[in-house]
Amino acid sequence: MTEEEVRKDPFEGIVLNHDQIDWSDQNLTADRISSILIGDSPRKYWVLQPDKKPWEIERVILFEAKRPNWGGISKHGKPYYQHFLTLIKLLFPETDITPSLADAVMFFCRGIGGGNKKILNLIGSANSGKSASGCRIAFALMYIDPEYTVVYVANPFDSASDSTVWGDIEELWDQLCEAHPNTFGQGFGDASSLFPYGRKYANRCLEFIPNIPKAARIELRNTKHVGKYKGSKTRGKDTDRGVMLIVVDEVNEIENFAFLTTLANISQQDAFFAITSQNFKNEDDMGGRLTNPKPTYGGPATFDDLDIEEHAWWHSEASSVTLRFDGHKSPNILSGKTLYPKLFKQSNLQQMLDDYGEQSPDYYSQVRSFPARGDDMNSVLSKAKLSSSRYKDPYFTMLRIDGVVSFCDPAFGGRDKSKWGYAQYGIAKVTDANGGEETQEVVIFKDFFKTLKLVKDATYNDFWFDRMRSARIETSGFTVGGLVSYEDQIAIQCAELNIAHGIKPSHFGYDFSMRPDIVSSMSRMLGYSTHAFDYNQAPEGVFLQNIKKNSEDCCKNRCTELAFLASDLFLTKQVRGGSNIETAVIQLSRTLYQTVNKKYVSEGKKEYKARWQQVSPDDRDVLLGIAGLLQRVGFRAKAVTNGKRSESLWSLIEKKGLGKSRVIKRI
Repeated sequence: MTEEEVRKDPFEGIVLNHDQIDWSDQNLTADRISSILIGDSPRKYWVLQPDKKPWEIERVILFEAKRPNWGGISKHGKPYYQHFLTLIKLLFPETDITPSLADAVMFFCRGIGGGNKKILNLIGSANSGKSASGCRIAFALMYIDPEYTVVYVANPFDSASDSTVWGDIEELWDQLCEAHPNTFGQGFGDASSLFPYGRKYANRCLEFIPNIPKAARIELRNTKHVGKYKGSKTRGKDTDRGVMLIVVDEVNEIENFAFLTTLANISQQDAFFAITSQNFKNEDDMGGRLTNPKPTYGGPATFDDLDIEEHAWWHSEASSVTLRFDGHKSPNILSGKTLYPKLFKQSNLQQMLDDYGEQSPDYYSQVRSFPARGDDMNSVLSKAKLSSSRYKDPYFTMLRIDGVVSFCDPAFGGRDKSKWGYAQYGIAKVTDANGGEETQEVVIFKDFFKTLKLVKDATYNDFWFDRMRSARIETSGFTVGGLVSYEDQIAIQCAELNIAHGIKPSHFGYDFSMRPDIVSSMSRMLGYSTHAFDYNQAPEGVFLQNIKKNSEDCCKNRCTELAFLASDLFLTKQVRGGSNIETAVIQLSRTLYQTVNKKYVSEGKKEYKARWQQVSPDDRDVLLGIAGLLQRVGFRAKAVTNGKRSESLWSLIEKKGLGKSRVIKRI
């Protein structure tokens, strides 16, 4: 066996289950989705054993396959994870086989069945079915091989009553007893026929078969006392039988990091596996440490390497794999209707947008379940948004140029530089996430931003007058030998650059907030139709796609308004030629904002320079000005519609490359 074969990713080519569904199907129901995800009708092989119940047949298939082979395909031509899903549906008829449950079971079977994984981390939006998946896997394992299976539900809270997942365990036991009542006259009347002597104890323990040491039970254990887990061992000498499963809900609430060491010790046993669940909050808590990317097969090595739209799963620390349930891909969102009332739905999404905004830490945690951390959570242009913006995408074709705008940041001394930049805007055919084409408004940066050269003690002479005439500036009001002020030099160079790129004065703007004398120079040389921006004034009032509010209601000043307006262009994927303005993009992504009296305030020059060794964000301020000018001349950021949609839901889904079978990129 070659080294390349040894290092082959066992998860390579895996297809997430929501990509198997045609979400445009108006007749789609929860039952229909269950049938699709379970695979070929199991009745084809059930009829071959008429003397057995369907759940008994599925149990035997999985039992005889043995745990190390569950990542493969059965003799019936179905992946074992689909047999596992079928068994769950048979044990709990009221359970819908959702894409998230199917993904969790698929990754569990692949991880424990040849994938060399010991932990499956489920991170997801609120109401995404994380805990429910772990609980159902636990019951299925118990039915497959109870004599060799034990499940510990890890409780991170002081009180057992605070464990919501244990409530799910008890509810599933009741459902099992109701769906399979014990009517055979053996054991306990309130038990299940599958476990006639099973009992639910008040001390948070479910006993499925009595008097079997180290097996046939699910019990609650507190993670604050890690000693309870030390020495836990699986039963018997047959290492291919059974599972010792630890289900950890709200893993990021665990404060005792000795729990990691304990997990590492227990994980040396062949039958060990753990399933953790959380809403991702911070890379430094327990959940963050477990889900930290690990480049096992050349994939992402840090959270910074993750892309919010691309990475639905990745290899992570402690021999784990992390699976992410993105609220934007909830079945209720993709289908545009409530298929599963208990899962994340449109009203939940709208509430999060209204309460927190799309860029807030709460939105990242509760909706996208994506690692937004530290400065990135308070950046006006987050790394997640930037990575999915396609701002460097070379695959587009301009159909029409509607205009050109330019802007100058004149600087005000020190290490600041006087900068000028321009951008075209118009209609283009662009490549969408699925490789298809769509038509939309775009803004294109064709060149780098220019640094204007300022000469000390310059005086008006033929050199300057010739430049002014070439730039169509009237020279009669200027005296030979008079001082060419810095403001005049900036205005002359702006006029020259505007003419060179065909930019009308009415499409040119400049910032005068730090250099008020620039106004008279610009007016004399470029006319009165130019746009003078004061970054310190109140916001003008525009609708911000990023925050879903009018800027007058959420921004403290014009600088903040412009920062979010520029950020919107990346959010709506309307920027092209981004390689030419890399410095501006970096400076914008480094710009932080905070909340002051319930309004956002972004960093100005002074605050930014204080954090970045006095490097002035001059390129950023040109980009902000261009965004403001684009808004004034009628260019609009494309609506990001999470609530009421101006176009059909399915067309939006298709533009994101969803709803069609596709192979998720190997990471």
